[in-house]
Amino acid sequence: MKTSVRTLGIQLWLAGLLLAQLVPSALHAQGGPTLVSSVPANAATGVALDSKISFTFSTAMKAQESITWSGLDTNKLSYAWSADAKTLTCSYNGNLPGGTQVTWLLLSTIPGFIVGFEDSTGTPLSGFPFGSFMTATGGGGTNNCSGISSNGNFTIYNLFKSAMYVQNSAAAPTPDTSSDPFNFGASIALATNRTATGATLTVPGGSPQSMDSFFGHYFIFGSTNDLSKLDALFPAGDYTFTVTGSPNQTVPANLPASAIPNAPHLSNYAADQTINAGADFTLTWDAFVGGRTIDSISVNVYNSSQALVFQITNSAGCPSVLPGTATSVVLPAGTLSSNEAYTAQIMFLNNITVDTNSFPGSAVFVGGQSTTRATIATGTGSITPPPTMVLTNVVWLPAGQLRFEFPAAPGTIYTVEFSSDLGNPLGWTPLPSTNATSSVIQITDTPTPGTPLRFYRARHN
Repeated sequence: MKTSVRTLGIQLWLAGLLLAQLVPSALHAQGGPTLVSSVPANAATGVALDSKISFTFSTAMKAQESITWSGLDTNKLSYAWSADAKTLTCSYNGNLPGGTQVTWLLLSTIPGFIVGFEDSTGTPLSGFPFGSFMTATGGGGTNNCSGISSNGNFTIYNLFKSAMYVQNSAAAPTPDTSSDPFNFGASIALATNRTATGATLTVPGGSPQSMDSFFGHYFIFGSTNDLSKLDALFPAGDYTFTVTGSPNQTVPANLPASAIPNAPHLSNYAADQTINAGADFTLTWDAFVGGRTIDSISVNVYNSSQALVFQITNSAGCPSVLPGTATSVVLPAGTLSSNEAYTAQIMFLNNITVDTNSFPGSAVFVGGQSTTRATIATGTGSITPPPTMVLTNVVWLPAGQLRFEFPAAPGTIYTVEFSSDLGNPLGWTPLPSTNATSSVIQITDTPTPGTPLRFYRARHN
């Protein structure tokens, strides 16, 4: 998404991580509907930049889609089903990015875990079909916004920590408790000319830990609502990646204690609530403490439907970033609509290590990031915060199911998670996300027989 190789590396890790988070180790049901074909075909090259992407299934499907993409800005994708509900067409707003490998994964419904593709009778799609294609390097009036990591020639090693915050007033941002705000990630994305049978990560003072694998990506990920617990599990110091394969490779990486930057803080919060949509507006924030020109700041603005309405671009119109020394950005007149509320997201990225020389054919990225979300508005626009989510009316049903409910704000997406061990901050498992259509959401769960206890929590997205 970014023109800089250092941010592309982290973007690639996020794509691989998302795939791995969504797919359990044991894939289910092979007797359901199947994917018959995809356009462009899997492994196609030189795909025209004005192409549409389509998937055809063996039988009529429910009009719902759940696709994980790599290489595309998902905010620019729209979906349409054919009259017989067998073909899904994905249209991209503008031309596809040139010289880019686009990877897709179709998610199949797993009851209680994923709401994905299923046929009209509710039978989940067989397996998790996936594929990729390479777009043409030019033409079609598009800009080539890809970086060196998109061509698959590099093995990418990533190591970083991150934090998520919210700012609801002129006061300092606070950790975003709608989800676990503190995260650790380590990943390896193999070059296309490499193979591996396994990979490990050695944590400072610890033994090698096996990294989970998925489609050429290896990863370890942890998240918690307590930064001290995260630091205890993944402390500052010297880490070691080890890849067993062709070829074997050992790569060291140092993660300092100061990896996570200070939380971005909008310094003109009051003015941000009464923006004149018809004039240029300068969004300002407190300085990135210790920020350097090699560090990065990104600013995205989303409307109430979570569609991207503003991001920083370079002179070629490609997504870009500001240097770590920046403290403002201009939202051009007409970017926002009158009397509307928006979410501004500011990210500080601390580029600690960007090493493309020490290990031929490989790139090593170490970093830390802090992201703050804040409401901005034009005229009288405002966002009503969702109500406090208190779980109530808990009932055991005759079939062994547990039902409860909590207050909600219509139009807000909620996720309920469960755990059987409150002592494990990383042990929360999500139930399917729910889009609230009324002021109350009711949840019915079926615990595994013999489960001694189960804790629940809810968060809004």
